[in-house]
Amino acid sequence: MSTRHLPSPSTVASRCMPCKDDELAIETSPDEPCSSRCAVLPLASRRTHPISVDCRDDHVFSSERARPVDPKEACFNEKIMRRLIQSAAAALLLLAIAPAGVAQLHLKREKPPVEDLSWMWQYTQLETARSQENALLQDARFKSFVENHLKAPQTFWGKNKTLSDVVLEFLGVPGQVIGDDNRYLNADGCVPHFCPDRGLLWVDLGLPHPLVAFAAIDWISDNRTTDQDRSAYTLWLFSNRSLDPEHIPAALTRSISRWTSHPSSGDTHLQNITRVFFVDPDGTPHPVTPSAIGAHNELPPETTTESNPASSTTPKANS
Repeated sequence: MSTRHLPSPSTVASRCMPCKDDELAIETSPDEPCSSRCAVLPLASRRTHPISVDCRDDHVFSSERARPVDPKEACFNEKIMRRLIQSAAAALLLLAIAPAGVAQLHLKREKPPVEDLSWMWQYTQLETARSQENALLQDARFKSFVENHLKAPQTFWGKNKTLSDVVLEFLGVPGQVIGDDNRYLNADGCVPHFCPDRGLLWVDLGLPHPLVAFAAIDWISDNRTTDQDRSAYTLWLFSNRSLDPEHIPAALTRSISRWTSHPSSGDTHLQNITRVFFVDPDGTPHPVTPSAIGAHNELPPETTTESNPASSTTPKANS
C-alpha cells in the first residue's frame, strides 16, 4: 500500500490578493512568492476611485490600478496655497492701513484754504492810483486783512495801541501802491499831521499764505528837529511770521531801500536810519544794522541794543 504525501499547509502558497500583472512584471521576478510580490506594492499607490461604504479605507480593487501621485500636480497645489496665503496677508495689511489713510485724508481736508488776495493787486495799477489815491485803505477788506496778519505786541507807539491800529495810523496819509515782479505789493504812507513818521506795508502775494511785513520810521526826538539834514530815526520792522534777522527776504530789503531813498512828504532831506529793530511775532525785538535791511543812513549807526521807546520816539507816540 503506497503512502500518499499530502502537501503541508505551511508549504503550499496561499492565493494572494490579485495584483496588476503589468506592474508585477516590472517590480518582481516570477520566482518570488506571490505574497512577496504583492507586498512590494506601495501603500501610497493604493489610492482608488471613490470607495463604497462596504470597503475598508485601505482596500484596493483587483480590477483597478491606483493612480500615482503626479509631482507637477503637487507643485501646482503648493503654488495655489502660497498665493492664497499671500492674498490673505495683503488683505490684512490693507485693513490695517486703511484707517491711517482715512485719517490723512481727513487732515488734508482740515487745512485752511488758500487766501485769495487778488483784490489787493488791482490797486497797483496806475489808472486806479490816479483816480483813487487812498482806495486801498478804504477797501472794506483792508482793515480785517491787517488785523488778521499783524498781531505782534508793540511799545514804540503808545502802549495801549495794537499793531494793526499803528499800521492804519502810519498809512493814514496814503502814498504810493507799487507792485514788484507781479508778486510783491508795497503800500506806503505817513502819520496824519506828522509825515516824518511814516510806514510801509509789504506783502508777498506769491505764497499760499502771504508773508506780511510792516516797517515804521520813527523820529528820535533828540537835539535835532525833523527839518535838519542830520536828524536821526529808528526803523521798526514787524512780520506775521518768524524770520531770521540775518536772512530777511531780498525782495523786502529792496523795497525798504527804495522807500528810504526818498524823502518824506513835504521834505527835501533823506532820513538817516541809525537804529533798526526787527520784532518777532511775539514782540521780541532784535537789533540789526541799517545796512542789513537796506535802510538809508549817512550817519554813524548807533550800536545800542536798548529798544526803550521813551528816549527814541516823538511825543505823539505816547498820546
